[in-house]
Amino acid sequence: MNLSLRKLAPFLLLLGASLIAYAHSFHVPFLFDDGPSILDNPYIRQLWPPWVTLLPPPSAPEAWRPVVSLSLAINYAINEFSPRGYHILNWAVHTGVGWALFVWLRSVFGLPRLARLNERAADLALAIALLWIVHPLLTQSVTYIIQRAECMMALFYVLTLYSVARSAKSPGSRAWMWAAIVFCGLGMLTKRIMVTAPVMALVYDRLFLAESWKELWNKRRALYLGLCATWAPMLLLMWMSPEAAHPGYGFGMAELNALDYAASQPAVILHYIRLVIWPSPLVFDYAWPVAKTTAEILPYAIAILILLALTIFGLLRRHPAAFLGFWFFGLLAPSSSFVPIADLAAEHRMYLPSVALITGVVLALDYFAQRKAFWTAVLLLCIPLTILTLDRNRDYRSAEAIWKDTVTKRPLNPHAQYNYGSVLSAQGRLDEALPYLFEALRLDPTYADVNNNIGAVLGQQGRLDEAEPYFLRALEINPDFADARRNLLLLKQLEKP
Repeated sequence: MNLSLRKLAPFLLLLGASLIAYAHSFHVPFLFDDGPSILDNPYIRQLWPPWVTLLPPPSAPEAWRPVVSLSLAINYAINEFSPRGYHILNWAVHTGVGWALFVWLRSVFGLPRLARLNERAADLALAIALLWIVHPLLTQSVTYIIQRAECMMALFYVLTLYSVARSAKSPGSRAWMWAAIVFCGLGMLTKRIMVTAPVMALVYDRLFLAESWKELWNKRRALYLGLCATWAPMLLLMWMSPEAAHPGYGFGMAELNALDYAASQPAVILHYIRLVIWPSPLVFDYAWPVAKTTAEILPYAIAILILLALTIFGLLRRHPAAFLGFWFFGLLAPSSSFVPIADLAAEHRMYLPSVALITGVVLALDYFAQRKAFWTAVLLLCIPLTILTLDRNRDYRSAEAIWKDTVTKRPLNPHAQYNYGSVLSAQGRLDEALPYLFEALRLDPTYADVNNNIGAVLGQQGRLDEAEPYFLRALEINPDFADARRNLLLLKQLEKP
């Protein structure tokens, strides 16, 4: 194998693995939030003038994610409402993140601080990137089109850290410093999880690159001042878009307070860890219940506190392994701590944090196995992970399939029951739809959309007297519910002799 092909081989392997794993994803239709963000979003239907897409009104979908909005506008200009092009871009970005991880991790394992791993740097980096790129836990971020925000942010995040490493290696050149700042700024305009990137870069620098805080400040203070300056555009967007910046968005769940949210997160985080090791069952929408009792909180909280304490202890001792813990908890902190988000659990949040756990697995394999045995073990893990990803992508083949799958796995989830019932009713399968809608209402009697849809289905069946109370209940829950008010007026007209 000549030198150039040998250099390209890891990238071709990652490309091929990614293409095989996501072969079924290119035919997936628009799902759920793809509707308001793509199909019904007028602000992505032109590329010029650019501010229409980049700075839409605060109430517009993706108003606080200009880079994502621009990517959707580019897709629309090429594909309009054909989902294939949108999926190809998602897959391409995901593959790009895998490539970036490989290059960055190869440089990390080649550092003097990790001298024991220097000879194996390329193998370790490739194994981690390969297992990560085919892992089924990532499917929600790649296959669900609007979750491309997670993939795009991840790409900018890894490129920021790689640029920081290169700037430290080439102190006389400012090109890598500016590259880090630009990538970080783009990430801030993509998704708010990027807020942790300057701190992550600082900890990475101190653990692996700089011998002291003084050296770090003297040599690279301009870099970190620039990285911190990228918080400004994100904060400006949040200030300009108060509705989008509000954390209580999601699948219509009642707003949570910070303590309830924080008390529920230890169990969620341990669930995430389990899914990296054993990725089943995967769920589109969890509707994770709020933890209330000591038994629901304490055991999980103790486990997480122990892991946090070990991470902090390792950071204080400047142990390289502590970076894995800091990466995991640092990336989850904005969505899995005290800031209440309507969805207590969502698999797309593990897109980048999963790198830490996969790295731990690969390093353990490297410690206990010889070179041939190491790659045998990696391939034995890679094959079933790829099969599971292919299988999971089949679940996304239609709105009916993904909601039926969610109902099967989370039968106490009112959102899943409601959405599956709504899909069936939209297909004219009214008798099949009603049981799911009534079950959603039983699980959440304050669900205005469910009341409205039950009324609509009953109305289509000619059961007008039965339909009216459900429209009235929907308006009682939400007096501004325009669809319920319109349905009620239509019902009154039909009742007139």
